Amino acid sequence: MRQAGRYLAEYREIRKSHGLLEICRTPELAVEVTLQPVRKFGFDAAILFSDLLVPLEPLGIPFSFAQGEGPRIENPIRSRNDVDRLRRLSSDVPAWSWKGLSLVESSKSAVVMLTVQEDSVALPPTGFTLEGLDRTSSALIVLPLPALRKKLEALAREGNKDEQIYALNLEYVSKDMEEPRVERLLTCSPAERKKFSANDFLRAKVHLLHNEKLSRKLTGACVMCKVYGRSAQEQELRPGSKIQLGRYEFRVDELTKGGRKDFRLGLSYERVPSPLFLKRIVPGAVQRALRLRRRHERVVR
Repeated sequence: MRQAGRYLAEYREIRKSHGLLEICRTPELAVEVTLQPVRKFGFDAAILFSDLLVPLEPLGIPFSFAQGEGPRIENPIRSRNDVDRLRRLSSDVPAWSWKGLSLVESSKSAVVMLTVQEDSVALPPTGFTLEGLDRTSSALIVLPLPALRKKLEALAREGNKDEQIYALNLEYVSKDMEEPRVERLLTCSPAERKKFSANDFLRAKVHLLHNEKLSRKLTGACVMCKVYGRSAQEQELRPGSKIQLGRYEFRVDELTKGGRKDFRLGLSYERVPSPLFLKRIVPGAVQRALRLRRRHERVVR
């Protein structure tokens, strides 16, 4: 990833003011550099930006990068004693390295991983051949949804007669598309898109302009929740979704920008185990005093 990204102007701009290790250790910078080629080419996946040597430091092997020479390891491992001196991972490891490797000592003790997926209104026509499209369609299909809406409104209001008819026909045909077909067109992989025409993809994008519910589902922010253990599963969380974590069932109340990080995920206990139905008997004030988990109690992360 680091090698392939060197030619990008955006990457070189970041490297002017940030060193390689600084980028690896700073989540915001690592995410930005990771997403740069994805934004440019519309890939289906990305490899998290890092360096092969990053795990050395939390193990007690400091290193640095010398200009023009590559990595310098301060305490190379040359004997059995050097191996015995390696640090075992524990909570006293510096925060960046501890979190950078893992949030738990063993994958067996992992419970859940939450990953925010931000709004995605670009919907690029990756995988489609645009050669057969007319000039107007070619200009519209590459636009993100907000710009696409403005352009269609401008064509219908200020365009010539042919452009006005084109805009009205496109919106009429797009509104009539079935939701499952729209969803498949907009979410299928670039390889699958060879089965469809670029015109169908454009109509699907225009359909979202008039279908707010489907638009929120396909382009709105969400949280990908990956649960480990016996009940392993992967689920997309949106307001109203429910997720089972261990003995507790949670409900998503909100997903908005802000909070302590970039997003606020509002959760409430939907179902709490109650041995011998004690939670129905013990008054709420006593439960709060004892800090017992209560049904519908709000938990914000």
